[in-house]
Amino acid sequence: MKQLLFILAIFTTSGAIAQSNVVSNTSVIPTAVTDAFVKKFPTATDVHWDTKTTKTSSDIAVYHVSFDMGMTEKDNDAWIDKDGNVLKHQKEIPAAALPEPVQQSVKKNFPGFSIGDVDRMEENGVVSYIFEVKSGSRERKVMIDAEGNIRSDLQD
Repeated sequence: MKQLLFILAIFTTSGAIAQSNVVSNTSVIPTAVTDAFVKKFPTATDVHWDTKTTKTSSDIAVYHVSFDMGMTEKDNDAWIDKDGNVLKHQKEIPAAALPEPVQQSVKKNFPGFSIGDVDRMEENGVVSYIFEVKSGSRERKVMIDAEGNIRSDLQD
C-alpha cells in the first residue's frame, strides 16, 4: 500500500488539491521563474507554461513548463516555484541511455522483461528512472534510482 501511495504521489502533480491554468501571456510569470528556466534550460524550444493554484489559495504555488531541447530531447517537463527553484525535471530518454546499474537491476529483478518508454526524473537532486517492463501479457511500472535500487514496483 505504501508503494501505491508513493507512486501516486510521483505520477500526479497535486491534481486532487490543485487547479491547472494554461498561461498564454508569459508576462504574468515572475522574472525569478523565467530566469531560472532560461538558466537551467538555455536551448529550450516549443515552451508551454501552466500554473498550479491550491484550492485554499489563489496564490500560484508552482509553475509547470513543458518543452523540447533540440531534436533529441523531446518531452521535457519542469516544475518551478515562484522563487525560481527548479523543484523537479522529468524527460523522456531512450532505454539504451539507462545507466548500467539500472540495466543490471532490470536484468536481475525482471528476467525476460523488455523495457518500454523511459522517463528520467530529477527531484531534490535525486535521479530516478520510471518505466514499464513487459513480458508477454505481464506488465509492471517501476521506479529505479540511478544506483539500481528499486523504489517502486507496481503490476499494471
